[in-house]
Amino acid sequence: MSPWPLMLSYLIYSAAGFKLKDVEVKLLHNEQQAFAAENLRNAQEAEKKARGTRKVEALLKKMQKAAAKQDEFMKQHDLQIQREALASIDRDHFGRNDDAQILKSMTGDDPYCMGEQVKIHSRKAGIDAPSRSLRYGRPFTFLRIGDGDINCITGQGGTGSNNDGIEYARYPDQCHELARDLSEFGSTDDSNLFVLVGTLFLCKNPELQAIFDSFLQETKLHPSFKGFITSGFYMDLIGDEYRNLPRAIPGAQETFPYLVGRKVVAVGPTHLKKLQRTLNLADFIDAHDAAGRIDDLVYQMGNYSAQWPKENVVFLVSAGFGGRLAMYRSWKVLGHKDTFIDTGASLDGFAGVESRDSNDKEKMCMNLPEFMASGVCRTAAVTVV
Repeated sequence: MSPWPLMLSYLIYSAAGFKLKDVEVKLLHNEQQAFAAENLRNAQEAEKKARGTRKVEALLKKMQKAAAKQDEFMKQHDLQIQREALASIDRDHFGRNDDAQILKSMTGDDPYCMGEQVKIHSRKAGIDAPSRSLRYGRPFTFLRIGDGDINCITGQGGTGSNNDGIEYARYPDQCHELARDLSEFGSTDDSNLFVLVGTLFLCKNPELQAIFDSFLQETKLHPSFKGFITSGFYMDLIGDEYRNLPRAIPGAQETFPYLVGRKVVAVGPTHLKKLQRTLNLADFIDAHDAAGRIDDLVYQMGNYSAQWPKENVVFLVSAGFGGRLAMYRSWKVLGHKDTFIDTGASLDGFAGVESRDSNDKEKMCMNLPEFMASGVCRTAAVTVV
């Protein structure tokens, strides 16, 4: 048998084997290239992320340095810049452009000018919390502590008087009671008791802030006290929902939206009786010399509450620190049923009484004519926006 067929077969097999090995080598080479390319991409991506992280870290360091410089600047200048700016700001009625928001824009989330103890005892809830309760008919009490109250509480009043001419020296027992009430807040569940401190007064007056801070430190507030609200000063009875609607017909008198359909009793000066429609008044309590008639005011508010035993009666109290004492006493008995709102001087302008700068009749007739008492605004001054 000839050997040539066998040799031919061997040569054909070998050639095919070499060809297959070439294909395997090429495939392996391609895989290695793809692997190397993927590693390169991963390395490039990692480097890019590292560069981004380094940039962010560098930016954060710059921001921290800038914040530290600003903080040092503010401390060195004793907040003079903020005080001058605050003094020049034209705030909206009911404090919608409220003091705390103004301070926040200048000093950050935690303005130190209000004092260390007020910061420690600040309540998480803002002034919007009692506003929601009013809107939905839930009982609550809203008390304010202003500069006059601080002078009264700390015994700094002397022979001075507040904006309404109340001389604190005439009422030492009442001032002691107000201080005692402050230390008592939280001794019973105070979830629906909202106590606001006027931080604007503290930030504009370093001496007052230091006096109040020292008093709070010595007094030791009750450990269960929910804390002070530090935003705003007056409660808004109108609501942004209303403000966003088309304005009323000129000359038409409206009721504050949050008081529509409610049983409302005003406790304050007699000029508030002009706001029968605006406040939706069911009745009125004359609060002259409130600091000397606290028991009488508590008794009268209790009688009106009893007239509507199944309704949440809203008491709007504009009666100074005597009114606040009556409100707190009433809250301890009727706080589960009724609402007590410290309205202070916020309603005076609607009745045509310019008791504060914010109660400017001309501005109020321009901006809120539908809530002004009859005859306060001239027809020519009413414009539709």
